[in-house]
Amino acid sequence: MKNIVFFLFLASISLLSCTPLWGNDSIPDPIEAPVFQDFSNRRYQDSLFGVEKISDICYAKSPGFWTEIADSTKAMRKILHVVDVRRTIPLDLNLDIYMPQNDTLEKRPLVMMIYGGAYYFGSKDDKKITALCRHFASLGYVVASIDHRLGFFPSRVGIGRAAYRAVQDAHAAMRFLVSHPEEYGIDTTMIFVGGSSSGAVTALSLAFMPNESRPRYTHKGLIRPDLGDIDTCGNAFRTNFHIKGVVDMWGAMADTSFIDGHDVAILAFHGDVDNIMPYEYDRPFSVARPFNRLAAEPMYGASCIVDHATKLGYQARLVTFEGYSHMPHVDPKTKALNNNFYIVQDTMSEFFHDIIVPYKVEINGEDGHYYVSPYPLKTSWLVEGGVILSTENNSVEVAWDEDAPKHSLTVSVLLPYGVGITETKDFP
Repeated sequence: MKNIVFFLFLASISLLSCTPLWGNDSIPDPIEAPVFQDFSNRRYQDSLFGVEKISDICYAKSPGFWTEIADSTKAMRKILHVVDVRRTIPLDLNLDIYMPQNDTLEKRPLVMMIYGGAYYFGSKDDKKITALCRHFASLGYVVASIDHRLGFFPSRVGIGRAAYRAVQDAHAAMRFLVSHPEEYGIDTTMIFVGGSSSGAVTALSLAFMPNESRPRYTHKGLIRPDLGDIDTCGNAFRTNFHIKGVVDMWGAMADTSFIDGHDVAILAFHGDVDNIMPYEYDRPFSVARPFNRLAAEPMYGASCIVDHATKLGYQARLVTFEGYSHMPHVDPKTKALNNNFYIVQDTMSEFFHDIIVPYKVEINGEDGHYYVSPYPLKTSWLVEGGVILSTENNSVEVAWDEDAPKHSLTVSVLLPYGVGITETKDFP
């Protein structure tokens, strides 16, 4: 009996001392296989959401002439509005917000869009602008389309002051939005602005023009009032903001040196035979030569803007529509959106996404020890041809089965701004 007990004792010691073998190498016991979570969602790339619109939110109150003239307004009535520039009246400045429906993300990047209309006509309901607003909201952004003050006395100074008022209003709208992040679900660390024609001039000025560069004619004159600073007009909000990227759709700048020291990414679209806003350096409204000399100073078009930013080492891209004039995204006869509109829309989508996710998710490491970069908010691993021994933060330890027909490691990560990406790497 004692021999039997001794034999069992030796056998138990032998079993406890045995190390499992896999592929002829000793490995520690694997952890219980975790449930793989696939975080991938193609957010900001695909239309994932329905769109909710909140209309006519008042963001500022300022003296002006008028705030909108719809595209459907007859030409003569547009012209007759000039009689309203005799005196200013108190104006409510409104914006519309487009949001993704049933989105569980609490804070989202913001895109603010500004319509064009030579500071005389147009509105936040511009069909081309609202089409972009709805598209970007369906991708997961919070998008705002803003009205601003319109109208001017027909002169170079009058037009310049109207342009400056638009910049003041855009600044007030942005201050309002970033001061209400909870109410509208805005992540104030990721802000974009874009505009069409004069709206692009406004967007560029919002991104780059400082108070100290206010044009002389915006100050008090003999018969004109001081318009005030850029960043204090219209409301009492004083929240600072930083624009990550600006989209210039056939706009221009008075001075490209404003870009200096402002590392803001630029995406510009322009037709190379534009006779309204210059593609290179010229006076606006070349279609009206020589009378355009009376209305405006020369300006720098998209070609010059992107060239200057590129020389400074900033991210800047120019998309030229060869052979197209102003507003190349609509058919000049029917006014319907053409294929160029979708080029603009898709290129903007890529531009915004690449700023939000400026890196490629990669699996790095060797000899069973791997990690994913950049550092994610959440990580989930899946192995084929091996077992997961342990995971910690963004890393994983794997034991490979040398006899397995395939060896691969998959990681799914949740990144800032709700971006989910899944990557797989094969190993020999």
